[in-house]
Amino acid sequence: MVTMSLWNRNAQSLVEKRAGITFLGGMRIDTTFIRSFVTYNVSTEVELSLSSDINFYNKIAMCMQLKQPDSVIRHNIHKVERIPGSKHRLRKSKYSSVTVPGKTYALNRKNNEMCTTIFGGDES
Repeated sequence: MVTMSLWNRNAQSLVEKRAGITFLGGMRIDTTFIRSFVTYNVSTEVELSLSSDINFYNKIAMCMQLKQPDSVIRHNIHKVERIPGSKHRLRKSKYSSVTVPGKTYALNRKNNEMCTTIFGGDES
């Protein structure tokens, strides 16, 4: 996304990229006295966003910000146990998630100075 204003003499752009990954696994135990099956999956989706603000009102200044928003890691486990020759059957499921806090990456000193010039010290 790019926006430009000739009246205010500034421009903004935003580039967002996402990627996800999932791991799936399972294990089976078959013996004469017990049968057990466990499956699990772990998944997450992360995002990076690069924004740039350009001010060409007086002196040209450009501020770039690289941010990673919060992401969530999900982990699910499913377990089934059976005893052959009986009606015993056990099913258990466990669901958990962990939030990974987002962050803003510092690019370099000159970029930080330009961000201070554009935003007046509010953002960097």
